[in-house]
Amino acid sequence: MLLDAADCDLIALVNAGTQILDPATDPDTVTPATMLVAWYVHHVGTMRRTDGDRSNNLASNLKRYHLPFLLELAASKPIDQRGVADLWFAEAEKLARVLSGEDRLPAATVAGDLLRRSPLTCVWLTVLDAGAVSHGGAQAHGCHALNIKGGK
Repeated sequence: MLLDAADCDLIALVNAGTQILDPATDPDTVTPATMLVAWYVHHVGTMRRTDGDRSNNLASNLKRYHLPFLLELAASKPIDQRGVADLWFAEAEKLARVLSGEDRLPAATVAGDLLRRSPLTCVWLTVLDAGAVSHGGAQAHGCHALNIKGGK
């Protein structure tokens, strides 16, 4: 699943009045990334706790660091162990280390920087994009020999 900037626009999500979670949903079964987006929509949209630049800054921070980290974390776990109830304290601590600069950035954040795109659009990459952000670039991975064309 490839995303573009419009797919990752949290402000547009808020403005559309999107309900992320059904009130009857067991929060323990929801992924931390989904819970974070639900919080943002509730905080900014429903409760109107912030507006303007602050909303944009929060959205930018979530898209650059928090959501890529949480999506990578979910992808590293079995599908039945991706809920909030399965989040370990050490995993949450790692996010704090990433945010403080003590630990490596999520791969999507690095890819987004290299491709000059939003990190959320880089969680999943085309073969050409993946080659471009890998060590040695696309040429080192034979993308040119396969005549692979990139796309978003």
